[in-house]
Amino acid sequence: MTNKIEKIISTFLFLIFTIKAEAATQNIFEKLAKGKTCNASSSQKIDCSYRIGNSLWIEIVGVGEDDVGVAFMKSDYKGEYYAKIGKMHNCVIVNAGLKSSEILDYAFISPKTGKIYKSVEGCYSENKK
Repeated sequence: MTNKIEKIISTFLFLIFTIKAEAATQNIFEKLAKGKTCNASSSQKIDCSYRIGNSLWIEIVGVGEDDVGVAFMKSDYKGEYYAKIGKMHNCVIVNAGLKSSEILDYAFISPKTGKIYKSVEGCYSENKK
């Protein structure tokens, strides 16, 4: 009986840690990439939307245009994710919020290209071109 309970507990713990490990391997960059959609508007400008679940929603209208617009439709520092603009490199910075377990994870979006980057250097070098 004790051996059976130990097996059940160890199996349960193994499953819990496996599920947590798989969830942790998908970082902010990957979540943004999965939630990214881009379309050509009627004026032939490229508009992109970036979402992570129900906690983050960013719209970039006119990707690559001089009059590109960035709108933070949903962004909450106290939630799972939030975003801001980095003035020096002109990239959208996506951070983990207070409710997220990904505390030191970031991703960067270039309004010039619409691409998502894992590092600020990649985004900044693309924006300088």
